[in-house]
Amino acid sequence: FTENNKNELVVKFHPRDRNNYSSLFPNVRFIQNQEESFLSFCNRFNIAITYPSAVISELLFGNLPFFVYRPDHKDYRERSGATDFNEVRNVYEDEELKSILQNLDKFKEEFHSIYKKILHDSNIIISIDTIDKNIQELPVLIGGKKD
Repeated sequence: FTENNKNELVVKFHPRDRNNYSSLFPNVRFIQNQEESFLSFCNRFNIAITYPSAVISELLFGNLPFFVYRPDHKDYRERSGATDFNEVRNVYEDEELKSILQNLDKFKEEFHSIYKKILHDSNIIISIDTIDKNIQELPVLIGGKKD
């Protein structure tokens, strides 16, 4: 993919993943730990591919187009929970994965057209002002006094 495409492929490992794949995939850049916040890290990329994972909420917060890759392995096919957003695209077959990667602009357009619906349906708040307001009101909500 990277040899025939102008895009760079970067793999961000899960913190528990300690394997070294660089000899198997020499055209891929592997990152064990990002130096900046996850949101700043995401802003450096055009698209994300993830397994079923709680990182999806962070990707939504960063407004980074993504899809969930569920390879032909029982654990990935059956995993659910944090990834059960109806509108999020799930990719099961390698040919579909390849098609998306060859048509990234089209995929990004599709993602942005459903982004607001995903946020609405999932009740994820991405506004820093709203989050800050909710934190400020938290003592009142749990019976404390507001300063």
